[in-house]
Amino acid sequence: MGVCHDGADWCLVVTGTTTVGTPAVWTLRWGDGGALAAGSWEAARVLTAGDTNVAFSAPAIGLLDRLRVTVVERWSGSGAYTLNLTSALVRNALWSDNAWRDPTPLSTAWSAGVAQVWDGTVAYLCHPALVRRAVVPDAVGTEYGDRLVEAVWEAPGGCRLTLDNSDGALTGVLAVGGEIVLDAGYWTAVGAEFPLSGRPAVYWAETVRVVDRRDGRGVVEVEGVDALGVLARWRPRQQVVYSGSPALAIVADLCRRAGLAYGAVSVSPELAEAAPAVTVPAGTDGLTAVARVLALGRDQLVPDGEGLVSRFPQPNDGSTWTYRAGDEPVGPSEQPMLEYVRTETPVVPGFVRVVAGPHVGQAQDDETVEVWGDGGRVVVDRSLTSASAAAARAAAIVRAAVVASKDDRLVSGPNVGTQVLDVVTVHGARLGLSGVARRVRAVRFEYRRVGERRQFRQVLRLGAP
Repeated sequence: MGVCHDGADWCLVVTGTTTVGTPAVWTLRWGDGGALAAGSWEAARVLTAGDTNVAFSAPAIGLLDRLRVTVVERWSGSGAYTLNLTSALVRNALWSDNAWRDPTPLSTAWSAGVAQVWDGTVAYLCHPALVRRAVVPDAVGTEYGDRLVEAVWEAPGGCRLTLDNSDGALTGVLAVGGEIVLDAGYWTAVGAEFPLSGRPAVYWAETVRVVDRRDGRGVVEVEGVDALGVLARWRPRQQVVYSGSPALAIVADLCRRAGLAYGAVSVSPELAEAAPAVTVPAGTDGLTAVARVLALGRDQLVPDGEGLVSRFPQPNDGSTWTYRAGDEPVGPSEQPMLEYVRTETPVVPGFVRVVAGPHVGQAQDDETVEVWGDGGRVVVDRSLTSASAAAARAAAIVRAAVVASKDDRLVSGPNVGTQVLDVVTVHGARLGLSGVARRVRAVRFEYRRVGERRQFRQVLRLGAP
């Protein structure tokens, strides 16, 4: 058993076996008058478990930037091993959320285990034979805006930054895995102003490249991925099985295992009712697993700062902003376009039939079927239990295809209030668009510094509403 105090109650991590002999690790609290009454116990909850060839021991729990657990996992079968594992609560999660990320191996493999502590400035990894220390970075981070030469960042997607390193000060400073926050805003007469409509874009450095040129104009190039990229990188070390859990709970649990917060802004009716049997084989990436579950409805997953949210975009969603062709008069809450590319492609698939045992449901896009034939797709999903559920699944697939069939591109000055999945209104007589609604599929910002001038533009990828 490992114990620490979080300033309110006693937090415990316990190893052992269940009543049927399954090895497991649990977390629970003993009340000290904080969230729990003094002297009261809360129910233990499983953090991780294994089969009969696995044993867990030497647990420890400590409060660093957040609560963190360490434990020893030993495998006694063929190819026996010992691992020191660590887990932490997902950022900004409460203990009551039970949002522990999947345990990951440390670089040590001591059977006596390790413990993690800190003094507010330095973190320590402790073992009877060794103590390692590391300075904890400032949570506020370091501002590098004055070194920014070029930047491109997308939501959803990645970022690419070029930072001035003529003095060599950034060499070895920016690490792979470091968090990047890009907070786009405006500089006005009252100073720096930032949007209130959403969180800053957050990325994690995937590639750091130091470039040293003969003329001394050295730069550091950083490429990063967003929370969707983090989810795609996570893979479970063992098979995960869900049987009858609500679909949204499965999505939240998969994100939690990858260390990401998740929330549903709005939910499609069919996904709200879905409770599928889902098996995620070991090695399956998290994004693929989550996409399989969300495919049961009409919901889309997008990055939201350091976490993820899903939304149910509906054709009748209201418009948040208006864009007009550059030579047309622009009114209040409207913005001129620098360029607009209108693209129409076939709806694929145009016809979908979902077979769920004895139940069948289908949907189609009439125009596509009339022009191209049915272009059909048959989906077999035995987790659905009615014809109406099968029809809803078919409609969701066709709806997604209709949205993807329009892939317009709108270039304008920056509007940091426009977010992914917003609906915008487009006016352009030569485009044949007059008050037409389009769904924002992706937002891309481009920044370039040329001498004392700053060039900044926004590119929206638009689809059907």
